Amino acid sequence: MTLSLRNRIIRMLTIFSAVIFLSITALYVIQFFNGSFMNFPQMTRFFNQLPDIKPFQYTKWAVLAAPTFILCYITVCSLLLIKYFEKTHAPEIVYFTTFLINMLVEASRLFLPVLNLWQGNYFLLIVVSKFVFFCRLTGFSIMLCGAALSSTKNEMQDSSSRFGLTALAVLTACSIPVNSLTIYSTWVIPTAYYMLFLIIRFLFAITTAVSFFITAKKNEVPEYKQTAVFFLLLSTGLIILQEADNPAFFISGVILLSAGTSGFLRSLHNYYLWK
Repeated sequence: MTLSLRNRIIRMLTIFSAVIFLSITALYVIQFFNGSFMNFPQMTRFFNQLPDIKPFQYTKWAVLAAPTFILCYITVCSLLLIKYFEKTHAPEIVYFTTFLINMLVEASRLFLPVLNLWQGNYFLLIVVSKFVFFCRLTGFSIMLCGAALSSTKNEMQDSSSRFGLTALAVLTACSIPVNSLTIYSTWVIPTAYYMLFLIIRFLFAITTAVSFFITAKKNEVPEYKQTAVFFLLLSTGLIILQEADNPAFFISGVILLSAGTSGFLRSLHNYYLWK
């Protein structure tokens, strides 16, 4: 991928994520003035064994705040990528941009309740569920691919790996069963083996961090050690926000995602600054 094409994609991502955020904000403002703001029922909680204390209790504002923060996060990250990496040919930024693009699927968690798309639209719920599953799985697998191949800098091998992982994610998303009669409190329609794939995403994040650390040891790049730690932090924060339906999950997810991303981008910037 050429530098100009990558930067064009990042700028388009910035605009697109901002437009989605403004559109959803407008819909909720209209809903607020109509007196129906957050007028949706509590759905099934996936983590229903949490302590029965206020920070872990279900709250509607946390359900909406988590995907809203992710949308803002995508816009801010895109602007930071343009500011600090516009003239830097860094393969890691290509993979991270793909990671951000896949996060856009979290907007579905805001559109479903505000437009009442969850009422009787079973085919739509199935499509949305499979798309959410595909994007979440693809985002983490692409970052794993980028970390594993970070030491090779082989663009042909990178492209082949990205295509293979995307094809595998598509095949898995198309074949996995969906329970369209159940909606989790995070406004996600569950697929089969929901917990298993949640664990797989976390294992992908751990393996990605390990791959960065191995590259750091192999090529004597200390910045990659920081990249490994901070990527694990931001991934953990993202997974928590994807499952957030209470204040504790939302706050911890925001802190981990923000701190992890700041350190991740700073370590990459320092590496390419002195390279």
